Amino acid sequence: RMAAITALEELDELRAEFRDRFGPLPAEAGHLFELKRLRLIGRDAGATRLRVGHDRLEVDLAESLKREQILRLVASTTVRIEFLGGGTGAFRVKAPEEPILLATNLLRALEGSDSVPSPPLPAARS
Repeated sequence: RMAAITALEELDELRAEFRDRFGPLPAEAGHLFELKRLRLIGRDAGATRLRVGHDRLEVDLAESLKREQILRLVASTTVRIEFLGGGTGAFRVKAPEEPILLATNLLRALEGSDSVPSPPLPAARS
């Protein structure tokens, strides 16, 4: 059922339904919902590939970033963002803390979405 979800609202409804039926979600189930949320936000931001792990966060985009997007992305965080390739259609953060949260917030910054308030961005590990 989760695989068929195409909108954040649907995901929120499913999560609420699970909580109503089963009570508090185990950490693994919560993680699954956050990964699905990240995929949906990535799709909306034009990401063609997301690699999220404890050692790195990498995002490949379908199109090169515009100057305004780069400036918005850099201004949205204190972590060091590396832009990959000449066309700046990809970027990475090494050793991010809370990689899913950081990826979600960076992708939202790319969209310029002000509709959903974002928590502060975590710092990268040294």
